[in-house]
Amino acid sequence: MKRIYFIVLNVFLVLLFASCTSVKISTIKNEQKKISDVSGYLVYCNIADMELRNTLESSIVEKFTEKGKKAKESILLFPPIREYSYTEINEKCMNEGLNAKLTISPINSSTETGYMYMYGVLMPVSSTNYSFDLILQDLVDNEIIIRSTVNTEGSSIKYIASTIAKKIVNEFSVEENKELLNLLQTGLSDLNPELRIESINSTKYTIIGKSKLGDITINSNAVILEFPNSFYLVSDEKKIAKVVKNNDTSIYQISMNNPDNLKYIVNLINEYNEVKK
Repeated sequence: MKRIYFIVLNVFLVLLFASCTSVKISTIKNEQKKISDVSGYLVYCNIADMELRNTLESSIVEKFTEKGKKAKESILLFPPIREYSYTEINEKCMNEGLNAKLTISPINSSTETGYMYMYGVLMPVSSTNYSFDLILQDLVDNEIIIRSTVNTEGSSIKYIASTIAKKIVNEFSVEENKELLNLLQTGLSDLNPELRIESINSTKYTIIGKSKLGDITINSNAVILEFPNSFYLVSDEKKIAKVVKNNDTSIYQISMNNPDNLKYIVNLINEYNEVKK
């Protein structure tokens, strides 16, 4: 019974640590480079522990794949059984359609121990904190596209690899969608200097014309444009604006996750600026 008790308790602690885990990321982007130009990612975790490296790399690749991005684990593409030359790595990556390398390197780690009273027993509880340096590098010109720091608190990496991977990929997706927002801003001002986008915070913006036209929210999936119900006045032949419920009212929502409809959306906004009373 004692053995079963400790097994159950250990499982409980693992679930507890994973649920209390915090993963934070801060990013600096090279504004001369575009994430949207990345056709595929080589994911390399600079970690000596092969099992941990494989877990983290495969988790990141999985999250990129879920976003429709091409990615490969370096541990599979370049098995760590010999040295590989720079030329060899680049040629193989290009053949695989990978033109950027994401390197994750540990900076430091620390462990904090506290105590929890459970089942009448005072149990020691450890919290492991990690910091990682992330560099996204263009394999064509070797320039850095993005550099980030990831800080985790609460659990061992092997239990939260998926959480870390999701945070990294979502951060890249948000940065890519900001590039899309910049294209929208340029398209609007080129068509009509009266049209502009004003920032509220890092993820929320307002579209301004003769008056306020709508709102913009950036998330990891898309650039979301929202307009009042009067947007029905616009001739949306492609029907890309969807009616959605917002509390007790209906609004029109356009989701942008690629530049394919950019010109069409710019024209819709310009038309709305003209017909809106």
